[in-house]
Amino acid sequence: MERNRPTDASRKRPSSLQTALPTKKSDAWPGQPCPASERYQSLIPAQLPPSLRWACIASGLALLALLAVARYLTPSPSGQGTHQQLGLPACTTMVLWDLPCPACGMTTSWAWATRGQFILAAQANSGGLLLAIIAMAYIPASCYFSLHGMATRGQWFSSVLATSLVTAIAVTVLHWLLKIWP
Repeated sequence: MERNRPTDASRKRPSSLQTALPTKKSDAWPGQPCPASERYQSLIPAQLPPSLRWACIASGLALLALLAVARYLTPSPSGQGTHQQLGLPACTTMVLWDLPCPACGMTTSWAWATRGQFILAAQANSGGLLLAIIAMAYIPASCYFSLHGMATRGQWFSSVLATSLVTAIAVTVLHWLLKIWP
């Protein structure tokens, strides 16, 4: 008795995602306008065009340079004024009205963050600490995207980055309001 040997096509095992979800419009669940294969298309890696790969390299290097400069600076013990070591003038709002601006303490915060002193960085400017952490996290991601030339499709990375930046801005404004509140 001869055994029926499976063909190459039948040997190929479908993934659990393929077996669990419909792949043709006719197989879609009721009320589902598009098949699952289209819904999960955003999880498939997409090739990045050369211009985006260069943008990843440039933005990663720019952030690395900012972090290197912040590491070079000596954080001001007062929590602000570290930027004056770069030859920049004192904060205009502090000079004119004796009130800190929302960015006061940002450079000091980055200088503390590059030293791993996150509590001191948060005391100087909480939003600055978040921005420094975002920069530190973005550098390896930009290297990956530029070297591999692949990124996930869809908006998940952009959404996370945008949400992080908006959160950092909101925290910066809140920290500033708490500083100037009588």
